Amino acid sequence: MTKNLLEKIFAVPLWIMAYVPLLLLWGEYGHIPYPHYDWIRYAAAFVLFWGGAALFGWCRRLLKTAGNGSPITKEPPQTLVRSGPYRYSRNPMSVAVWMILFGEALYFNSLYLYGWAAAAVVLMTFYIVRFEEPLLLDRFGQRYMEYRADVSRFFNIKLG
Repeated sequence: MTKNLLEKIFAVPLWIMAYVPLLLLWGEYGHIPYPHYDWIRYAAAFVLFWGGAALFGWCRRLLKTAGNGSPITKEPPQTLVRSGPYRYSRNPMSVAVWMILFGEALYFNSLYLYGWAAAAVVLMTFYIVRFEEPLLLDRFGQRYMEYRADVSRFFNIKLG
């Protein structure tokens, strides 16, 4: 195996969105269950999961093209990205991960996966506030402060 392939296999997002949920399903049911048919739940899960996957891919692409980097800390973006979904959220990639996790939980209707999704929200928010935002402030300075004033952390919804 090449080093690049190993890095992809052991990537943190893959652990968060695939490996841990599979292990939790195995722990909860003793196997990977085939859910009972419920088209409304399936449709909502489909929209959440694939919407999150599309958003994740879009964010990753923007960080590479507009940001001249990647979401991993070894190759951080060199330019502050404010286009695409980053106009509405400073952390759309995190929102995408949460959509995927809640989509999985909804599809399998698994308490373990709902718990994992909720834990991911808490842990990722802690990481963003405690580590990522200070790093971005150091890297981009005044530009990040202006961006932070214009766009909320997760959802830029202004009422009224």
